[in-house]
Amino acid sequence: MASRNQAPCKMLLVMSIALLICATQAFDPNAKIEIKQGTLQGLTEVIPNAHGPIKAINKYLGVPYATAPTGKLRFAPPQPHKGWNEVYQATHFRSICMQLIHHYNVSIQQAWEGFSETDENISEDCLYLNIYTPQNASNAEKPYPVLAYIHGGGFFAGTPIRVVTPGEYLPLRGIVLVSIQYRLGPFGFFSTGNSVAQEIMECLDQVEALKWIKENIKSFGGDPTRVTLLGESAGGSSVNLHLLSPLSKGLFHRVISESGSDLSPFAFHGESGVTLSSLELVEDLNCAATNKERMLDCLRNKTALQILNTTAYQSQSSFFPVVDQHFLQDSPINLRKAGKFQKLPTIAGFVSDEVDAVEFQYTRWPGDDNNPSNIRRSIIDAFTDYFVVAPTYASLAFQSQHSPTWLYEFRHRSDHSLKQGWEGVAHGDITAYVFGVPLLNASSPHPYTAADRNISDFMVTVYTNFVKFGNTTPEPVYGITWSNFQPNDQA
Repeated sequence: MASRNQAPCKMLLVMSIALLICATQAFDPNAKIEIKQGTLQGLTEVIPNAHGPIKAINKYLGVPYATAPTGKLRFAPPQPHKGWNEVYQATHFRSICMQLIHHYNVSIQQAWEGFSETDENISEDCLYLNIYTPQNASNAEKPYPVLAYIHGGGFFAGTPIRVVTPGEYLPLRGIVLVSIQYRLGPFGFFSTGNSVAQEIMECLDQVEALKWIKENIKSFGGDPTRVTLLGESAGGSSVNLHLLSPLSKGLFHRVISESGSDLSPFAFHGESGVTLSSLELVEDLNCAATNKERMLDCLRNKTALQILNTTAYQSQSSFFPVVDQHFLQDSPINLRKAGKFQKLPTIAGFVSDEVDAVEFQYTRWPGDDNNPSNIRRSIIDAFTDYFVVAPTYASLAFQSQHSPTWLYEFRHRSDHSLKQGWEGVAHGDITAYVFGVPLLNASSPHPYTAADRNISDFMVTVYTNFVKFGNTTPEPVYGITWSNFQPNDQA
């Protein structure tokens, strides 16, 4: 848990970034565009610390890609949004998806506070995109490549509207960024193990978002033939699952997976565990019925908060992707072995110390109480290898047989880490660097160091190179040429 002295510093950092970003944004008639669903009014924002040829961006926030999954659409596949008649004001974030915010450890929750307009605004009506483009991208001679971001959060929490994932910087490097919200927990994974409720709504939401991008991104100046998927943690696992699904084929062309693989233990569960959790929810809400449609009707008549609060006492790992014979037709390992996956260029990797703080904050580990650092170190290493490192190597080895692949291990720790010092380079620490937070934050009262900025610049450069060219280093970056992964490589 963060100390009393640490928390104010983090809050000042969060607020300084928010003020830096918000101070220069404005309505702009040139940020009004037409898409299939209707007219969107966005914002134009000048970025004070922009050093390249692009000095300003357009952003379109809270754009619906599907009909609100409420009423009869709860626990149902997403339906395309029918559009609107008036000008849609895409000028502010909409609700984040239903989740228990307190499941995040304290430091992450503190990092959210003061930054997002929707910290406490959770709703089932949450299937929205946030689109960030170079200014006047829709009028550019050539379309920009697209990066679609799937956030993490263990499949039960999370949002792209976070201090570590601002969308303002990456478009300065000549790409279009789209961040995706999707249903979580029981709303995304409820399954009775039969045809009445079996499909993985979370993954189907993401498919619907990718279809929307393919259909509409050209209007924003994006290239629908050059879409890269980026995901972190559960988002990284989701990205890999899309490689395995026939429903996602042709919707993206490159992949970046951070701290999560389709072969990670948290990426996929047997159907029985999810079914048991779903039926436990049914029992707790007094919705048990021999007629499955009647059972669903009962659940759909409960409030979203009733469902959310009922699952609060279940394990966080109760709701995960399963084989639904629609999005996922077999287990990830079987699909990998059978070669039933998209052979696309891939970047994958992990941070040095992946295990979360929460594993230690509420657990008393056996052993020598006088030397807890040794115990913690061994546990961190074991968890990191089991949950992330070994699965990442395995999935990347399959990919490398058919397409260019790159592997990284992120070892840099900053004073701005969201985790405690003893955790080392912890799960999620890479995210701020990838989104250019140190480069946006030059005028903060608590600025990042030159080393932080250089590392962020390196990560942003190799990632955007990959998005543009399918190659991380067509030319050396900071004197480094990033070689392709080989299965016998060591990170």
